[in-house]
Parts: sequence; structure tokens; C-alpha cells
Amino acid sequence: MGHHKLREDKKCQNCGFIVRWRYCPKCGQENIETRQSFHYLITHFIEDLVHYDGSFWKTIKNLLFFPGKLTREYLNGKRMEYVPPVKLYIFTSFFVFFAGGLLNKINMKLFEKVNFIATTPAELRQAQVNDSLNEISEEEIWLFQTKEKTIQEYDSIQNSLPEHKRDGDITRLLKRKEIDLKQRYTKKWGEKMLDLAKSNMPKFLFAYMPVFAFFMWLFHSKKKWYYFDHGIFTLHYFSFLLISSFLVIAINTLNNLTGNFLGMFNVLSIFTIYTWTFFYFFLAHKRVYQYSKTATILRGLFLFGLNLLFIIFGILLYMFIIFYLT
Repeated sequence: MGHHKLREDKKCQNCGFIVRWRYCPKCGQENIETRQSFHYLITHFIEDLVHYDGSFWKTIKNLLFFPGKLTREYLNGKRMEYVPPVKLYIFTSFFVFFAGGLLNKINMKLFEKVNFIATTPAELRQAQVNDSLNEISEEEIWLFQTKEKTIQEYDSIQNSLPEHKRDGDITRLLKRKEIDLKQRYTKKWGEKMLDLAKSNMPKFLFAYMPVFAFFMWLFHSKKKWYYFDHGIFTLHYFSFLLISSFLVIAINTLNNLTGNFLGMFNVLSIFTIYTWTFFYFFLAHKRVYQYSKTATILRGLFLFGLNLLFIIFGILLYMFIIFYLT
């Protein structure tokens, strides 16, 4: 913000210290005019949001194309040139799930529009039959396959049974929850899971980051690397994953808007992103921890597989808790 007009008064408005140059040597506040135009407010907001001085774009470039460089630079003490890891993750998370949510809504509207235009009366009747079959098959997916339509019906049946044939307290609680969910949700099971995953994924990723960093700490030298170091690596890596997921959503949206005109480009682009995402972890791991190629591949595969198993288990557990225990 060096182009903004300086105040003639050299007394800092924040702490009262005498400012000889542009910034207060005591508190660091810039000694510029506080009453500004509307144009200044807009540009100031944009500058604060994306670090218009270049650090934001430099951070994003290194994050996407130079795996592990941001972490290495940060741990080596070069921190002024880049956006801090925590701030980077918060901004990336907010942007991806806000903008990504809007793109998902656009995709859903385009999908519904295409289906409405393309569906003939015969196709519509067949779709209704398929929906009915799906509803029947969906009953088999529920954990307890409850047949009762209401909780009251289930309770009435349980009360009419002998004591030794009734469900236990935990089973009874879960079955009542399952019946309640069937009443509340009208979508198919897959759509329910997808909606739930989309709405809760930011929470899950945020909650899993300490676990990811813990595994990194567990399988590296405790004398050379602190948990803090692995935390910085995790923040950068998860920020990269968020941006990659947004790019996939954006490419799919562009393809839908053009009526699959960019079909081959869409497939190649998404394949490239997924491939780069897979190799990114190993390249970042080697640059930060500086192992040999063989040690990097072996250690990386082990950590990659371990985290994948825990992520799958965590998602299933999280879904179970959300569906049955809330």
C-alpha cells in the first residue's frame, strides 16, 4: 500500500510515537491518511484479501507447482514473502467451500435442466419405475432394515413382545433413529450421504489434520523434527488438496456449461489433477524431509496408505455418528 498518501502529522495515531518514515518504529502501523475515498476502501479490501503486494500469488504458485517449497522456506525462517500457513488454510478453505458450493448448485441446475429437456413421456414412466425399484432396493441398505413406518409403531411392537425378545437399549435407540431418518429424508441413500459429506467435509478435514500431522511425527525422527514442523507440512498439503478439489469442480462446471463440448479436455484435465495430487505428496515429502528417493517412496507409500485407511474409517464413523447418534 505504498502508493497511499502519507499524513503530514508525524505522530502515530495508534501509539503516539513519532514516525520518521512511512511506518511507526514502535507498533508498525502505516502513517497514512485515515479518511479515504470509496475506491480506496474497495482496493484496500482486495489487497488485504489476496495480498495484492504479490505474496498471495507467489504463495499460490509455489503451493501448486513446487511441492514442499513453502514448508521448507517457512521452516528455514523465510516467512515474510509468503502467506502464513494457518491464514492460507483458512482462506483456502473458505473460498473452496463457498465457491465450490455455488458451482455444485450450478451443476445440479444444469443436470436437472438437461434431464427435463431430454426426457420423453416413455422415458419419464421408465424413470418412475426405476425410482420405485431404487426405493425398494434402498430399504436393504439401511443398517437394521427396519420395516416399521413410524417410531410409535416400532414402540408398540416392542411393548407387545415378551421381555426376552425385545431389543436391547442400544439397538432400540439406533432403530428408532433409523426410522426417524427414513421419515425425515425423501432422497435416495446415496444422495443423502453425498449431501452430508459436502456439508460436513470442511469439519472433517479440519478435525483430521492433527491426526495426519501425528502420523507424520510418529514415523520421523523426533530429534530432528518437531510436531510443529509436521503441522506446517500438513497445513500446506491440505491447502493444496482443497484447491485441487475446487479445480475439479470448476472444470466439470465449465464442461456442463458448454454442453460437454470440452469432453476430452475435461477428462484429460481431471486425470492430470488427480495424477499430480498423488505424486505431490511424495515430491513434497522428499523436498521437506530430504530422504533418498527409495526411502521417500517407501515411507511415503506407508504414510499414504495409513492415512487413507484412517480417512475411510473416519468418514464412515463420522457418517454413523451423524446419522444414528444425532
